[in-house]
Amino acid sequence: MENKNIKNEVNLIEISEYIKFGITKNSTTLITNSLESYNYTKLPYEFENRYLYTLIYAYYQKNTLLEFEKDLKQNVNYKKRRKELLSFINNECIKEITKENIGSKLYKEWKKEIEFDKLYLKTFEKYETEYKNERFQKGKRNTKIMWVIILICIIINIINVITLLNLPK
Repeated sequence: MENKNIKNEVNLIEISEYIKFGITKNSTTLITNSLESYNYTKLPYEFENRYLYTLIYAYYQKNTLLEFEKDLKQNVNYKKRRKELLSFINNECIKEITKENIGSKLYKEWKKEIEFDKLYLKTFEKYETEYKNERFQKGKRNTKIMWVIILICIIINIINVITLLNLPK
């Protein structure tokens, strides 16, 4: 029973017959054997110096999105934070951070495992909804101002007509 639950929670990525990565929401494990010297000499070094930083970067991206979402709930300077969110998305989320096949594969799996895309869409949609509401409110205010101006113009025109009618001939 427990074995089936573990298999459902752990995402295994097979790099080769003797190199596998076990990925969960909280951790990543490098699984190798000792038949090849590369597996216990160079591979752990590569993992610590290449892939580990990619994992940390994925967590950084997720935590930054969580901060943006928290700031929106607390109404912290919405306009400034929206600009920062768009900048963050353009500079940090869209670009590929590694050109290496294994690194790219791991990065995609880590982002999928920590549900980055769901959080990204949820946060971005909230900011866009807030932005549209703000634009709508500005439009309502502008409409009210236009109605006031139209009423003032009508009143001035009525006064002009009355004064023109009352002029001596």
